[in-house]
Amino acid sequence: MNCIRISWILALILVSVSAFAQTDATVSGTVVDPSGAHVAGATVTAVNTATGLQFTAQTNDAGIYVFAALPPGNYRFTGEHSGFRKATLPEVVLAVGSNLTVNMSLEIGQTTETVEVQATVTEVNASSATVGQVVEERKILELPLVGRSAYDLI
Repeated sequence: MNCIRISWILALILVSVSAFAQTDATVSGTVVDPSGAHVAGATVTAVNTATGLQFTAQTNDAGIYVFAALPPGNYRFTGEHSGFRKATLPEVVLAVGSNLTVNMSLEIGQTTETVEVQATVTEVNASSATVGQVVEERKILELPLVGRSAYDLI
């Protein structure tokens, strides 16, 4: 009986710890026209440039879109709607657990024309006060550890 109780406690601990581990990134933003009005029903596409995985989202009535769980990597974001030129952000880097805001502005024109935006995206977390950072493999390898075991960090 005591052994069963201990195994249940361990199972609950493992489930709760895995719930806090973040392996995806969140991206949201607003799509607007040249006058600053929100574009409802626009299609926003996120393409992982390394794997070719493609994710799509539609803007709501307020012009807001959300990608709740994108795998980390380099992405190309594209926004389009009929009557507007396609807008592209070619290089957006998503790290584990990042929460980015990627806003797009669509210009009026033919749908066959594409506007490529050259800008950097900064991470802004407006929903939480938590602070996190990705530790690169190189920095872990440079740590002064006896035996180079990651378990020594725990």
